[in-house]
Amino acid sequence: MTTKIAQEIQMQWPMENNMSYNTVKEIQDASNSLRCTNGLYSASAGEHYVECVWLRDLYMQTLDIEKDQYLESWETFLDYLVLCEKKYGKFSYLIEMPDEAEEFHIRWGVSGNDECEREWGHRQFDAWGMALIAISKEADVLLGNDKYRHIVGLFVEALIAQRFWETSDCGAWEENHEIRQSSIACAASGLVDIEKHYPELASQINHAVNKSITVIREFGTNETEHRNADLAQLHGVWFGVPRRVMSRTQGNAIIKNIESKLVRENGVIRYENDEYYNINSRVTLYTYRGLFNAQAEGKLNGNEAEWTLGFPTLILAYAACGMQPPKHYLNKMKTIAGSNNGVIPELYYSGTNICNLNKPLGWACNLFKIVLIGELT
Repeated sequence: MTTKIAQEIQMQWPMENNMSYNTVKEIQDASNSLRCTNGLYSASAGEHYVECVWLRDLYMQTLDIEKDQYLESWETFLDYLVLCEKKYGKFSYLIEMPDEAEEFHIRWGVSGNDECEREWGHRQFDAWGMALIAISKEADVLLGNDKYRHIVGLFVEALIAQRFWETSDCGAWEENHEIRQSSIACAASGLVDIEKHYPELASQINHAVNKSITVIREFGTNETEHRNADLAQLHGVWFGVPRRVMSRTQGNAIIKNIESKLVRENGVIRYENDEYYNINSRVTLYTYRGLFNAQAEGKLNGNEAEWTLGFPTLILAYAACGMQPPKHYLNKMKTIAGSNNGVIPELYYSGTNICNLNKPLGWACNLFKIVLIGELT
């Protein structure tokens, strides 16, 4: 089945039919293996991710699935929102006391029935935006349920009440609080999509989007005040340019900046001096000991880990800007997919062909599948 996203990529980048359908099927099977009976997805089969669902990952993992499965996934998510409001008054408190209320947890257990309590950086506005984009995709069905319509309305109001365009968050990588271009662009994009379904909130939504556009423009090619390039910015380009919360010119400049600083042989590093799975970082080896591949720890020299999902995200960002991506990104994806039998890993250790044990990573699998289907159609 050719999806809308795959069709959009194909329009920007017509290619020969030279990708094996078997490889795409292997990727699809790896992705499907992470789906739970309630429609949620484990982030990965790796032991540290298998029990958790991340809202951001759920968005990525449901981009290209059948409608009935899609609705099941997002109905389970909406039931989770309803539970959070009933049990904790989560969104009402955020609306009434945004500076005091506990943040909404964008990670929860695969059973889908409660928050993961351990604090690690709950405020992640980009994930809120992705959820609104996902809900809007099937709004006629999902918001036809009065219970769901009410909770999504509270969700929108809570996002705006937190003044996400000027409030620090932990962003896509769940690290230190800063005001982030990517989070603002994703959140504003979600509001653009949901606005037509909530005319009673149109004034609030338009105010938030206009404020966001100004801040996004002021950041230029920077992600934060202190970071001049970040893989997460590609989400802002991918979502923001088509919805006009970011200009095509700015999106193009961000892509070129990321390409010049973050692209590596087996993926894209998240940002310069990233410590996660950084073999040279003593702090990382201490903090994340047990997460490393046993065959790699203590034997390699390298720096920032190379994230496989960076290649398809670059291609999606290029397509959003109406540009033709370099073919070598697709070729690198084919190499990674072929060498892993479609079980796409989270990342490779810097400068090596050794991946970590978080495989398959559902987020990466689905992005690989979408882009490769785009070539096959």
